[in-house]
Amino acid sequence: MTTQVSKLDRPSPVPSRFATLWPYAAGAAVGAAALVLGTMEMRWTVYIMGAVLGGLVFLVIPDTRRLMMRAFVISLQADLCVRFMYGKAGSGGLALYMTSIIAIGLAAHLAMTTKRGELIYAGALKKPIAAWFITTLLSLVMTNERFVGITELFFCLQIYLVYWVTLNTIHTEERLEEFVKLLFICLAMQSLVYFFQSATGMTFTLTGKIIAEGDVPRPGGTVSTNPAGFASFIIPILFLAVTRFVTIGAPMTFRSALLVVMGIAALVLTVTRASWGAFVLGAMVLVFLSIRRGVLRPRALPAFAAAAFVLFMAAWPMMATRLQTASVSDSYDERALLMEIALRVIAAHPVFGVGAGAYPHTYKAYVGDVDGWLYTVHNEYLLRTAETGIPGGIAFVALIITSLRQALRVSRATTKSRTLWTLGLGWAAALLGLCFEIYWDAWRGFTYNAMLWMMFALTEVAERLAGTAPERRERIATAQGTGSTEINDGALGTPAAP
Repeated sequence: MTTQVSKLDRPSPVPSRFATLWPYAAGAAVGAAALVLGTMEMRWTVYIMGAVLGGLVFLVIPDTRRLMMRAFVISLQADLCVRFMYGKAGSGGLALYMTSIIAIGLAAHLAMTTKRGELIYAGALKKPIAAWFITTLLSLVMTNERFVGITELFFCLQIYLVYWVTLNTIHTEERLEEFVKLLFICLAMQSLVYFFQSATGMTFTLTGKIIAEGDVPRPGGTVSTNPAGFASFIIPILFLAVTRFVTIGAPMTFRSALLVVMGIAALVLTVTRASWGAFVLGAMVLVFLSIRRGVLRPRALPAFAAAAFVLFMAAWPMMATRLQTASVSDSYDERALLMEIALRVIAAHPVFGVGAGAYPHTYKAYVGDVDGWLYTVHNEYLLRTAETGIPGGIAFVALIITSLRQALRVSRATTKSRTLWTLGLGWAAALLGLCFEIYWDAWRGFTYNAMLWMMFALTEVAERLAGTAPERRERIATAQGTGSTEINDGALGTPAAP
């Protein structure tokens, strides 16, 4: 007869020294952390606690990549960064943005979970991206403002990281649709923030800074401190929403109509003429392409035009006040003067420019006898060319043209998923509108540059999924001619769906 020994009867193991000491060590660590946090500004306490809570959430959620992807997209709205060596050489220092921090974590997860050879570094944009980086590096070598150039290169690496992470995160149409819906959430959130800021007449940042506005409130949401930056951020998302509203393939819903109205209303409230012009130009392109593709919804166009007109008329008193303080002719003369100075800089440094990011530190040497408002040129084409030379300006334009051609190809694939061709159609219209806007503004904020590069990546993904890339069509045609069946995504460099 054997005697059963219950768990309660068994002798308890002797705890190790660490097991007895770790609660005291943890308590001491928490106490020390509380002491340190108590001496910091409230916003840093909130950020650190938020980071800790976010880390705990990542540990308990099973689908880590999906959660990180959602945090990555939503974080685009946060114009938050940590600056290192701030003020050195008169620069803003090395700014590491919140979106970049999340993107680094997502990139590390992708590197650990993706098979070797399946990571994509650039698609159809590889040549213009390479030229963009090379001209930036060459300008850095030749400039006298070396540290300023390093900060600009650090900025460029971060927006490329946004592109790379987006490109390697989305492998299916379902994941692309989820990505787009997250962008729609960003549009709704920023529209509500902008309504509140316009009503209260103040701009507030996520670092706790409050900026009082004048007679005509022109806030920047949480993506910028100026209305032009806000408009540049929402225009790509707004055109994706408008495209789905005015094209056939799915019923019109109250939610889609409300999102479009909110986005247009927020854009109107910016009272920014360049942004308004960008929207009008993009809308004309969207209608034209929709008619050419045969996808325009007849009932939606009058509703869209009526909503835009009503919102414009509602904002007219603010616009009239804005015109009184800064007329169109005066604004044009100011910008024309700044463009003249930029052309002088380009003439003096046509090959390598004055250095990436160095224009604000060097342009005054080329002012001469010009009298008027002096500031960084409000024209991104000239600004990029002045800083990185004519080759750098060409690389920037080539990047835009290549993405536009991609978008147009995807927009023709109307027999494919509606997610794909509406993205191509909406981005083509938005990009042409943005081309107009950046002629009148300097594009140097992180949030809307990150949005631009995210859209570059989304268009690349859509083309891969739609199979509209020229090299893919050539391979399919060749295979059909020879009877080969060896056409697959892996052969084209597209990773398989997870």
